[in-house]
Amino acid sequence: MVLFVLAYAIAEVILLPAAPATVLAGSVYGLALGSALVVLGASLGAIAVFLLTRRWLRPQASRWLERSRHLEALRRVVSQEGLRVLLLARLSPVLPYNLLNVAYGLSDIPPLTFGLGLIGILPGTVLYVGSPENARSTAAQLVSAIEAR
Repeated sequence: MVLFVLAYAIAEVILLPAAPATVLAGSVYGLALGSALVVLGASLGAIAVFLLTRRWLRPQASRWLERSRHLEALRRVVSQEGLRVLLLARLSPVLPYNLLNVAYGLSDIPPLTFGLGLIGILPGTVLYVGSPENARSTAAQLVSAIEAR
């Protein structure tokens, strides 16, 4: 379990897609433990990306963002609305979680607000971790329906 959490966190840091590992957690550990492990690994990885971005990329990216009117406006909104924007973005299945961590590291969101916003990953995590069980249940229902004919 420790290796899974560490591997998950490292995958987050190097910006690999997390969905396969998240679904795997559900298959291997079940819904409750799998969700807990994924949230722990994702949180550790997200915090690492946030801090690394803030420390090393933010000074250079700030100059680049200032040249783009749209990106600067987006950065300002994220910085002003902080937790609200962070939670809404975390709940969106369309926005790439890994890249959001980089974006938040470039913003003025305080680290504590970023940490609190990690609660927004819970609903999506439970859905992805639970998907193997849902898939098995759906497959079993289809097989039963076919056999009933």
